[in-house]
Amino acid sequence: MNFKKKINNRIIKFKIYNKLQIKQTKVYLKKQLLINIIKINKQQQIDLKHQEIKRNYQKTPNLSLLHKKLRKLLILMKISMMMKKKKQQKLLQQQQQLLKWLLNKNQYLMKKNNQKKMNKTKKKRQKKVENNEEINIVKINDKKVDIYEEKKEENKEDNKEENKEENKEENKEENKDVNNQEYQEEIKEFKKEDKQEEKKELIKEEQKEDKKQEKKQESKQRPQTAAAKITSNTKKPIEKHNDKPADKNNDKPAEKNVDKLTDKKHIVQKDKQVKKEEHKKEEIKKEEHKKQDHKNEEVKKDQKKAIEKNSINLAKKKKKKTYRKFR
Repeated sequence: MNFKKKINNRIIKFKIYNKLQIKQTKVYLKKQLLINIIKINKQQQIDLKHQEIKRNYQKTPNLSLLHKKLRKLLILMKISMMMKKKKQQKLLQQQQQLLKWLLNKNQYLMKKNNQKKMNKTKKKRQKKVENNEEINIVKINDKKVDIYEEKKEENKEDNKEENKEENKEENKEENKDVNNQEYQEEIKEFKKEDKQEEKKELIKEEQKEDKKQEKKQESKQRPQTAAAKITSNTKKPIEKHNDKPADKNNDKPAEKNVDKLTDKKHIVQKDKQVKKEEHKKEEIKKEEHKKQDHKNEEVKKDQKKAIEKNSINLAKKKKKKTYRKFR
């Protein structure tokens, strides 16, 4: 029992000794670190560090990293100030001033770079704004063109409607004129005068024919000489085609005026029918084009589906072949 207790006490003591030793080693290491820092802060080594900092400053674009490094150096300098003697404090103060100057310069350059970046962003924004203004101007011009075309179309439609209304009014007025009693009475009087003139012309033509027949009979009854016979044989009777009597059923001038009005109506109706037929033909053509486009789209879709199916089948075949090889 006593032996066991002794052993346990020794083990406890050994553990305590180890703990103390560990603490001592930590303290020793800290002291060594401070000594090394003090050694590093000699004049030559500090000058070398300043040179390295300047080189890094020229190389590195990231000034924030340089700022952190300088901060660390300042902290080390402060620690060395606490550890050094009074005589060496003056040198360290000079070094510290130099480091502060470097830090201030670094901050100034940082601000300058930030200002440059801000100016670049402002210029970019201005360019974007100018481009947007140009785009807006183009859009406004496009809108003006569209509005001008719409106005043209509207004017065309208005003109068409006005022409239709005018034609309708003219046709109504013509129909009214035809239906007026005064107009009908004038036509009747005009017809009567035509009939009287025709009768007079017929009488005159009958009298002319009678005179011609009488002359022929007298010439037959007279004795013909040899010269007269020759002339009678050589001469041929002149045929007058325009001496025919006028038929009573011919078109009369009053009826012609009525026919002109009806012809105008027919012409207007024919024009309308032609326009309607052309419009229908154009609509039929548009529908045919749409159907063809729809068919072409369907054919393209079918081709794409077939290509996709073929690619899937090829991929499956390749997988099967590779599986067989490794199997």
